[in-house]
Amino acid sequence: MNYFDEQQFDEAVSRWMTEHRCSTDDAVNALIMKHAGEIADASGVLPSPSLFERSYVELLSEGKIKEFHDKYVAPVVEQRKRLTVEEYRKLSAREVTRRYMLGGVFRADVDQLIAEKKI
Repeated sequence: MNYFDEQQFDEAVSRWMTEHRCSTDDAVNALIMKHAGEIADASGVLPSPSLFERSYVELLSEGKIKEFHDKYVAPVVEQRKRLTVEEYRKLSAREVTRRYMLGGVFRADVDQLIAEKKI
């Protein structure tokens, strides 16, 4: 019987992976999570990063997984480059009007250029 909900489990495994360690092998991570769920079910403990660390240590000592130390690092998302005055001036009035009317980031960039009194 689960004494926790799926969200608690997901939050705990996410914290463990970002604060402690995360395998690059999805199958290993799945094995650790499965074992952690079994430990939680058997003992009634709530999910926490220490539960996943315990699962990792037990599986490691049983020889079911290999040692790893890397933490999960989120992929770097390239930041969007704002519209420059030069780019704005290269656009026809018709294109500026069309894109501005659509809203979104183009409108926000134009509004920012106007607020900065650059156009």
